[in-house]
Amino acid sequence: MNKLKKRWLFSWLSICLVALTPAYAQAEEPAEVDFDQQRIMEIYQLIHQFHVANPDSGDISQGAIWGMIDSLEDPYTEYFTDEEFESFIDEVEGSYSGVGMVMGEMVDGALVVQQVFKASPAEKAGIQTGDKLIAIDGENMVNKASEEVVAKVKGDENTSVTITVERKGETLDLKVTRQKIDLPTVTAKLLDHQIGYIELATFSDEAIIHLEQELKELEEKKLKGLILDLRNNPGGMLSAAVDLSSLFVEKGPIVHVKDNTGNEQSFDATGKQVHKLPLVVLVNENTASSSEIVASALKDYGLAKIIGTQTFGKGVVQELIPLYSGGVLKLTIEEYFSPKHQVINHQGVTPNVLVNDPEEQLQAAKYVLLDNKLTLKSTGEVRINGEKEDGSVAVAAFRDQEKWYVSLRKMAYLLHGEIGYDLEKGQATLQLAQDTHSIALSEAVIKDGTAYISLEEFLKLYPGISGGISADGVITVRS
Repeated sequence: MNKLKKRWLFSWLSICLVALTPAYAQAEEPAEVDFDQQRIMEIYQLIHQFHVANPDSGDISQGAIWGMIDSLEDPYTEYFTDEEFESFIDEVEGSYSGVGMVMGEMVDGALVVQQVFKASPAEKAGIQTGDKLIAIDGENMVNKASEEVVAKVKGDENTSVTITVERKGETLDLKVTRQKIDLPTVTAKLLDHQIGYIELATFSDEAIIHLEQELKELEEKKLKGLILDLRNNPGGMLSAAVDLSSLFVEKGPIVHVKDNTGNEQSFDATGKQVHKLPLVVLVNENTASSSEIVASALKDYGLAKIIGTQTFGKGVVQELIPLYSGGVLKLTIEEYFSPKHQVINHQGVTPNVLVNDPEEQLQAAKYVLLDNKLTLKSTGEVRINGEKEDGSVAVAAFRDQEKWYVSLRKMAYLLHGEIGYDLEKGQATLQLAQDTHSIALSEAVIKDGTAYISLEEFLKLYPGISGGISADGVITVRS
């Protein structure tokens, strides 16, 4: 057993022993019979002793365990064998022995390679994104559970595995030597206009330490703002989420948790050095768990603009409980809420500005951190901050029959506002400075999935936004 596992087991075992000791102390005293528990034991013994198939006792107990877990209808409660727990911890800590690829959705019963890490054994062996994994060491993997496939791909360092993939109708056998894979948990870089960018892939103590180091190095370059990218981050440790939030929240609760008795506990900011940078957090439908804790805390305190799509909605906390008989139970024990007690479970975090296109999400984040100027020329040309607009995503404005129309969504982030949509009522609510108006989508012009209104109507609704026209027909819109 490695040191990491010993550390986790000792920590959680101490908690379990405290909880279980009183029950053992009273074992000799008469107690009320739990007939449900007794029924389970009776059935286990009868099957083990008399069933014609002579089943293995381990198979019976495993079936009983998963039957109880399935009855909860909770996808986050799981049972791990000791070996499975080892893999689970490796993934949380961002390191494991394998080939260095991420499996995505299943197509025709086969898992598809979603990502291949740079310089990984998988890349060196020739595995490519989009390959269908159909066999491992000659064993057919079609229609097998993803957990089983991933477990067979992983293995001891310096051992080999033959992965059979299907690519454009051709079947390829690729021999790969497993190595220790360190997941790229933190990616940091300086963007144009002195904007810092940090992408976090998972939440662990080591990842947050790495992130702090990268943030300090970026701040030495006199940042004008920071983009924290939590897209596709599935979460991780609750303590890591509190630590990250505490880099920006000076004091107060980061998250509230409530157990099945209604008892509530709050986790407050840790009092670490607070970074007072203008901040944007990028999220999407795969932003979950600890990522949602951070996004909701920064949103509640008004410390960041959240840009992207509605997050996943995993608002529950699991505890790892080692079992005396072997294995570990990951059990959902609490639900968590934002500092303002906003519900996250099954709902997620709503962005300040809803942006679906991944490229536009990053573009929007940059604009939120800048003092923007939108220029509309009589020739029909659109310029943002003096540069011609990139037409790869929905445009900020367009001209039709001598009349300009502006995008509600792009006005929200170019002019530092917020926008929300109520599809049941068929309206968008746009807030710019102190002015908030609801705009019927039926009265807007919809182009490429984006709602536009005329510039004239826009300036009438938001008089705080200047809109001057020069002698040569240039219209400038600026907050």
